[in-house]
Amino acid sequence: MENVTKTEQDVIRVAVNFVLTLWVLLLVPWLLMLPISGMAFDAGPTRAAYIFVCSFWTYPVAVFLAAVFKRKTPLIVALPLVNLVGVFLN
Repeated sequence: MENVTKTEQDVIRVAVNFVLTLWVLLLVPWLLMLPISGMAFDAGPTRAAYIFVCSFWTYPVAVFLAAVFKRKTPLIVALPLVNLVGVFLN
């Protein structure tokens, strides 16, 4: 972010904080769904079940990494999208 003006930096900072706040708020329903996520294996151990459970269980890790590294690389706040894509596209 060397060639970015101060107002652009402020806009980027606000956008990053908004997106990160959204990811943290999405942890609330995640906590409610965590205990029943293992039910994905009721139909048997399929590839889709493993993708769903791995994506679902690693979501807080992605949110934590986004929060820790947001100042160094603001684009990292998009990292939890990988988990959401894995959950919804399997």
